[in-house]
Formats: sequence, structure tokens, C-alpha cells
Amino acid sequence: MSKRKEIIGTLPKSAKRPQPKGGSRKGVPNKKTQIALKSIELVMSTLDKTIINDIEDLPPVERVKMWQSLQEYLRPKLARTEISGDGGGPVKHVFVMSTIECSDNGK
Repeated sequence: MSKRKEIIGTLPKSAKRPQPKGGSRKGVPNKKTQIALKSIELVMSTLDKTIINDIEDLPPVERVKMWQSLQEYLRPKLARTEISGDGGGPVKHVFVMSTIECSDNGK
């Protein structure tokens, strides 16, 4: 049995396990990820300066489309609810109309 297996076998489950040799620690982004994030941050900070004016310059229809597309990031979508009648068939609607007679002879 290797030393690593012996050490892990003797530790309680709640104890931290020794870091395996080689590679990087869990959660540390690699160099390519860090470069990509910095590039995205640069683009976003550039857009921050002009985005409000750009949105105001959009035609109203486009502004509404943008607003709708951004809503799904802020509010959860509501599930569609289907209402069906007996046995999964159509819903039966019953309308009742009645007349009321006046006794004041049109006065």
C-alpha cells in the first residue's frame, strides 16, 4: 500500500484530504481562463460607458425586445398551465342567461 493510501485510510471522514501532487488546487482558474476573463471585463467596461446611449437610440420595438430578453435573467419564467375537462378533453362552458321583467310599466 502506498503512503498516500495509508494516510487517507487513517484520517476521519471530516478531515481534509491531502492535496494530490501535480496540477493546481481545485477552484484556481488556469491561465487561459484568466486571460479570457480579463478580455471580457475590458469589453464590458468599454460598453458600460456607451450602453445607455445605445439603448436610448434604439427604436421602441427593439427596446421592448431587449427588455423582454433581459427579463428571463431577473425573473423566473412561469410554467404554462393547461386546463382540461373530464378525461383530458375540452373544458365544457355553460352560460346561463335570464331575463328580468320590470313591473313599473316603463316609468
